[in-house]
Amino acid sequence: MESKQTQGEKKILTEFKKLIVTHEFTSEVFGIRKAIGIPENGLVMSEEDRSRFYFSIYTPTSLRGKYPEDIPAYFKEMDDAIKRITIKLPFCTSYIEQVVRCYIYYNLFLFDEISQYSKLFRLENLCNISDARKDFEDAFPDFSFQKQISKFLNKEGRLDADFVLDQHMVEILSNMHIHWMKDSVKKYPISLNISESASQRDVIDYIQKNWKHIKALQNRYHGKSSLTFAKTKTNQKILERNEIIYQNREKSGREISKLLQGKNYPDVDIGGIGKIISLEKKKREKK
Repeated sequence: MESKQTQGEKKILTEFKKLIVTHEFTSEVFGIRKAIGIPENGLVMSEEDRSRFYFSIYTPTSLRGKYPEDIPAYFKEMDDAIKRITIKLPFCTSYIEQVVRCYIYYNLFLFDEISQYSKLFRLENLCNISDARKDFEDAFPDFSFQKQISKFLNKEGRLDADFVLDQHMVEILSNMHIHWMKDSVKKYPISLNISESASQRDVIDYIQKNWKHIKALQNRYHGKSSLTFAKTKTNQKILERNEIIYQNREKSGREISKLLQGKNYPDVDIGGIGKIISLEKKKREKK
C-alpha cells in the first residue's frame, strides 16, 4: 500500500529480526512443528506451495489429508503459536505474522517475497490510514437514529417519564453512540490510527510517504461542502479587510493600503478602498 518503506516499517522489522535469533523464538517454532507433524527442519516447498504461500489459510501440499476436518485443527494451533511469538514485539502486523507462518512451514524467511503481496496483506505500520466513512457505511448501511428509537416513543414523540429505567434504555444509548459515530465520520471521513509505540518522527514520516494515498481519499469526499468551506473562509477575510478599511476611513487611501500590506487579505487597489468605505457606510445606515 505504501510507495516507500516508512520509518515505522523499518522499526518493526528491526525488532522482529532481533526476536528471531533468540532461543524463545526457535523453541516455539520447533514446538509447533512437532505438534502439527512438521519435520524439525521444516517442509520442502512444492511448486504449488511456491505459487500460493502468501495465503494465510493455505495448506502446504505435504500436510493435506493429515487432518479430517474441513478447517484443519492445526490452523488454531498455528495461530496460537504465532501469537505467543509475536506478543514479544512492541507492535505486530499481518505481514510479520505471515513471515512467521512461512518460517514454521518451510524454515525460510520470505521477507521480500511476502512484501510483494502488500495489497493482499494490507501492510500495517506504526500508523495506519483508513477510510472511516466507508468502514462505517459498510457496517451500518441503512442506519437512522430516528428510525431506531421510534419504537420507544409515545404518541407525542417523547420517551415516557419512567422509561429511563427500562431495559430498552441500553439499546437507545447504543444507538446514540452509533449516531455519534455517523456524525463523526461525516466530518472526518479519513482516520489516522497511531500505535502507542509510534514516535513523532514515525507519524510525520508515515504521513509524508503516504500523502498521495491520503490525498486520494480526501478527493473521494471533496464536493460542495469543501467548496462552500473554502468560499466561507475567503468571505471572512474580505469582511475583516473591509472592517479595517472602514475603521481607518479618516486616513488616505495610500495609508490604508499600507495597513493592509502583508496581512494576507484579498487585494484591493486605492480606488477600491473608497468604494468599500462608501458601501460600509450604507450598510451601517440601514441598521
